[in-house]
Amino acid sequence: MAIRSLAAGRSNEQHLSFDVLRDWFCGTVSDQDPLALPFRLAIQRFCPYRRFGDFADEFDESLHEFSLSHAGPAELPEDNGASVDSRDLLNRAEVAYLDEVLHYCYRWGRLRLTMEDLDHVSVMASMNMNKRMMASVCAALESVSSEMLREAKSRRTKLNNRSLNSVSLTDIARRVCPLAQPKHLRMFECWAKDYHNLQKQKQELQDLEDATDEFRKNENKPFLPQSEVDALEREFKKLDLHDRGYITLDDICYGWGWSEELCRDTLGSFDIEGDGCIDRFEFMRMMCPGNCRLPEMSGSVRDMFGNFLASEFSEHRRSVDTRDAHFTDTTKNVMEQLPDAPLAAFPIVEGGRWETWQQVFSSLDLNGDGVVQVSELMSSGLLSASASRAVATLIEPEDKGGFRRKGFLKAMLKSHERRGPPGWEAQCLDA
Repeated sequence: MAIRSLAAGRSNEQHLSFDVLRDWFCGTVSDQDPLALPFRLAIQRFCPYRRFGDFADEFDESLHEFSLSHAGPAELPEDNGASVDSRDLLNRAEVAYLDEVLHYCYRWGRLRLTMEDLDHVSVMASMNMNKRMMASVCAALESVSSEMLREAKSRRTKLNNRSLNSVSLTDIARRVCPLAQPKHLRMFECWAKDYHNLQKQKQELQDLEDATDEFRKNENKPFLPQSEVDALEREFKKLDLHDRGYITLDDICYGWGWSEELCRDTLGSFDIEGDGCIDRFEFMRMMCPGNCRLPEMSGSVRDMFGNFLASEFSEHRRSVDTRDAHFTDTTKNVMEQLPDAPLAAFPIVEGGRWETWQQVFSSLDLNGDGVVQVSELMSSGLLSASASRAVATLIEPEDKGGFRRKGFLKAMLKSHERRGPPGWEAQCLDA
């Protein structure tokens, strides 16, 4: 069972911690283990918009001690009886605003801000923040500043930028929201990290949109006429005096009479491998007019990657837009994006399609090292440079230089709403 292996990987004892249980009920493990499917579906049915980080109880320190074991009954965390109405707490947009204000203070080297300053922060961050919230933040900053001055006087020291940078989001939040308990403050810190990640994801979304647009534009280009393809083939052979299958800077300088600087600049733009040489495909790509595409840029495999890019872009756009609304506007009731169906709920992939994906990966892995590098994907001629980088990043974000068989198959299963044959992940590791 997936839950057993997960627990074994985190502890030598036969205990299931809160983190393991949450992962099995509604996290990544629930996507892998069909036994978790009924629980995952039940949670989605009655809590369709539930996300980690939205409930302060998940940040209660007592959960670190909670575990289940076959050896005895579980000790339930004690309820301290202290509850806070959600209307007396900050929401995500207000926490994001506090984060923006704090960085504004760091940038300008002062904690005392005017209402005009605070309104400026709201406008620059495209946040819809009300005057009441701004007044609370203004008073909180004044309180922190006065406290720091008193401490500095008692120690007979002067305030400096180091002192200012020691002020944290929690210092401000506990003054703006005095009823917040430690678990709430930890939740606010988690939201602030999410907000920082959102800014990074916006840039990644822009890069993905650019790659998707380029793919569509290339799809609408006509193929380079075969007569011109043949002419370029002959020109390459003419330059390749030693019949090595590649040409160098010296070959182009000698054959075309170009300057060394022009040759170096041109080769640098099309030398996929970065080895100072241009092979046949790189030469064809270099010489293909911008309003045409080469014959290699077609076929069912290209269509597969195109559908993958389009579906991932749509999913990322919905996710970023929904999260952005949570962090920028306190006046709207944001419609949450319904969670995706668990992978365990999908049918098992058809044998023919599964074999095709295996063959596609093997054909792209030119050197047979188990990793399809971006350069190998580009060398196939199927995708442009930006589309190749986007595909690699989507499949394995932690290694943007390429992707492995397991990551590729996972991505294909997700985009086609299928799950793999039993034991396929272990087989990938053994391969």
